[in-house]
Amino acid sequence: MSRRQTTVDLLEALNFQQGITESAGMGIIVIEKDAKIVYTNSLALKILNKSLTEVLSQQITNIFPRSANRKMVNALKEVARNQEWKKLAFTITINSEETQVIVSLLKVNHEIAGWVMVLEDMDKSEDRY
Repeated sequence: MSRRQTTVDLLEALNFQQGITESAGMGIIVIEKDAKIVYTNSLALKILNKSLTEVLSQQITNIFPRSANRKMVNALKEVARNQEWKKLAFTITINSEETQVIVSLLKVNHEIAGWVMVLEDMDKSEDRY
């Protein structure tokens, strides 16, 4: 396989993965071990009412209301400490809206690489079956 074809294949895989996170129906934030944000999808930005440049490379506690910082930090620590837990969920208020936050560990090659945070705006969620 040529280097060019390998590059095309990698870009297609990346686009596919990005399509998944954009289609998930929930806000997704990926946080590195140093608690800085390395990825967010458009729904997370909408829930936070922030732009991509306001979020990327920021400490996770800098993008949420100050009142949520304690819950946020505790959740990150707890899922790292209790790795048998698959997730930890709690509710916070963002821009006067109730938002459910689900935190889980991000593992790459069996090593902790950070966290994945999922946001769901509880006041605006509209389930359709």
